[in-house]
Amino acid sequence: MALIDTVSPEQATGKMKEAFDMFMENLGVIPKPLVMMSASPAIFDQQLQRILYYTNHPTLGFPPAVPYPLPGGLRPELQFLHGL
Repeated sequence: MALIDTVSPEQATGKMKEAFDMFMENLGVIPKPLVMMSASPAIFDQQLQRILYYTNHPTLGFPPAVPYPLPGGLRPELQFLHGL
């Protein structure tokens, strides 16, 4: 049982719902760290702005280069970085 109140993807509204939907569309999963950040709308918004920076960048794109665990494990470039 969590000691902090988070917003589940089913209960999300506004920007939070848009962010959760974006991850579901692109990755098929919502990273648990992102759900955890939903406990604080200010922290969630800050992280969302970081993600959108990479998403909207002309050469970087989505998913952002952050080591969120994905269903099939880490992407190859992140596996390499994780092993350094």
